[in-house]
Amino acid sequence: MIKIKEHCPDLELEAFVHGSICIAYSGRCLISNYMSYRDPNQGTCSNSCRWQYKMYKKDEVQPAELQKKLPMYEPESTQHGDPYYPLQGDYYLEESERPGEFMQIDEDENGTYLMNARDLCAIEYLQELRDAGIVSFKVEGRSKSVYYAALISRAYRHAIDDLAAGKPFNPAHL
Repeated sequence: MIKIKEHCPDLELEAFVHGSICIAYSGRCLISNYMSYRDPNQGTCSNSCRWQYKMYKKDEVQPAELQKKLPMYEPESTQHGDPYYPLQGDYYLEESERPGEFMQIDEDENGTYLMNARDLCAIEYLQELRDAGIVSFKVEGRSKSVYYAALISRAYRHAIDDLAAGKPFNPAHL
């Protein structure tokens, strides 16, 4: 962000500071659309990546007849044209509400594209972000409740007010 601000000083920079950091940031998330027909890239993510799953290696799937029916997908190259290197062994997920339905887990040199990465909470880093040139702090809330959005916004409001007043970060905002 610092380099962007240096090269484009008149540009107003904004950044997400709180919320789900879904793998869909790269447009690669497929699980929500696959599991619930809700496209995360259109703002309707069902958060399928947070459901309860069991992971299996192919030879752990029982009964053995199911092993023959497991989906297999091994492309020759990644979407960027790089050589594809398959996982060591075949891994599958079974969602708790869909017993007996298995989804192959696939990955390439950039990661695994089924689950979300983690949640972002940058409230402790607002000063560093401001110093880097960020002028707008964003909170993910499009698919959240009003209560969630209000609670998180209030915490960030207090932290931003403290920052503007020159006060150090207060852990009570967490």
